[in-house]
Amino acid sequence: MKVSEALVLNDAARDQGSAEIVVLHTGPELTPRALQAAVNLTKGLNFHLVLIAVHIVPYPVQLEPLAAMEEHLRTELGKIAEGSSLPITARITFARELADAFRQYVRPESLVVIASRKQWWPTRPEKWARELARHGFRTALVH
Repeated sequence: MKVSEALVLNDAARDQGSAEIVVLHTGPELTPRALQAAVNLTKGLNFHLVLIAVHIVPYPVQLEPLAAMEEHLRTELGKIAEGSSLPITARITFARELADAFRQYVRPESLVVIASRKQWWPTRPEKWARELARHGFRTALVH
């Protein structure tokens, strides 16, 4: 598993031992909604926000960060983070499975906020939320 500290906009909150709210990057349209929900949850509380993009790499491919994908995700996360009123730590992770990346890079007591479109069938972000919940993470799904 490889991690890239794409944007570290403020690590001071992390060092103070404050709790984390993690926003999973699900796309340029949905992630700002999840980020806004996370900001609303943190008003007046000692939390810091972590924006994480997990790029799933299929098994035969090496886990080395793909330069083009890393640059694309870095640009997207930067645009999303600029719109926030709170400081954000952003990470890009390349992994085989979503749950493995979260076990390694996210605190177990963190709240994970995931945005999804409302559909009749289960969407990929909804499946990710269920998978993370099965692995012991507290998840909040925003429609």
